[in-house]
Amino acid sequence: MPDAQLAIIPGASHGVLKEQTALCAAMIERFLTQALPPETRAPTRRAPSND
Repeated sequence: MPDAQLAIIPGASHGVLKEQTALCAAMIERFLTQALPPETRAPTRRAPSND
């Protein structure tokens, strides 16, 4: 999935959307409305392969 991001919510189970509804909604909203990808220290994408 292009431009996907991983979010890890400590102490949450597979029912995270029901357990942490407000936090999940805020994270999803921020992901959908941000104009640019977040700045990171490591690359977020692999270099293109020359196959």
